[in-house]
Order: sequence, then structure tokens, then C-alpha cells
Amino acid sequence: MSQVLSLSLSFFLSVLMLLSCTAGCAPQAPEVRTPAETSRTLPAEAEVPNAETAAQAAEDPSVNGAMTLCPTASSPYPVAGLYPRCRLLADCVLDELTAAAGAKRLRVWETDTMSGLNWSLVPVTLVEMGYMTNPDEDARLNDPAYQALLVRGIANGVDKYFAQAGE
Repeated sequence: MSQVLSLSLSFFLSVLMLLSCTAGCAPQAPEVRTPAETSRTLPAEAEVPNAETAAQAAEDPSVNGAMTLCPTASSPYPVAGLYPRCRLLADCVLDELTAAAGAKRLRVWETDTMSGLNWSLVPVTLVEMGYMTNPDEDARLNDPAYQALLVRGIANGVDKYFAQAGE
């Protein structure tokens, strides 16, 4: 179910970002693929702008909320030089997602354990939208109206990032 949720939200986010592109930007749809499509290598993926979405699981069914992930400042991987921009992107997306959807803001988790972050050559964040093991949050995550709020929040966060980063 998490795979379907992630693909659905990634598709809607791609469409929203294309539609909201202003006259001065170069519209380019982010690539949306299923996990089964693995013809590209990590170094090839590193050059494709990427915002990955997912849902969490926890042993305690009361745990809920959203978080983002970014690489650490001391990462031994190619993304190390992008830390300030990755952290800004993670903060902007998390702030705007939680504001738009009314989700609990957990934290920005800095980690070097995610290959999808480590090899990026562009600012990157992983968005954990909620906990599917929490019955109330799981119901919201599967509600198209709530999904639209999540997508709007992520898009607002990307816009906020570009405004603050001056890119």
C-alpha cells in the first residue's frame, strides 16, 4: 500500500509542479517510476532532481506525524557539499507540508544511511508523510483530499526553498 501511496502522490506532485511553473522557469517533469523499474544506476539517478515520498511504520500504533530526511554535514558521499541546501530543502518541505495538511511535525532526520540521498548531485530530501501503522493517520493518507493537502504542502515547500536559496 505504501508503494501505491508514494506513486500516486509523486504523480500528483509532478503535475502540480509543472502547472505552477512560472514564465521564468524551465518546466521539467520529475521522473516517476515504480520500484520495479531499476534500469538506471545510482550515479545516473544522482543528476535527476528527486523528491521521494514514503510512509512510515512503527510498533506503537499511536505514533504519528511527518518528517523529512537529508544527508549529514559530514557525509562521506558526493552529496556532502550540498548539505546546507539539502537541510534548507528538508526544513522548507517539512514546514509547509505540516502547515498545509495539519500533520504533526516530527523532525528533519540527518542520516548517511540512505543511498537515494548519498549519491545525489542536486539538493535532495526524502519526505515521510505519516505512519500507516496509526489507524487514523492511515485513513487520512488514503484520503484523496488529504493527499492533495500533502502534495500542496510539498510543492509550497519546494517553492519556499527556491525563494530562500536564490536558485
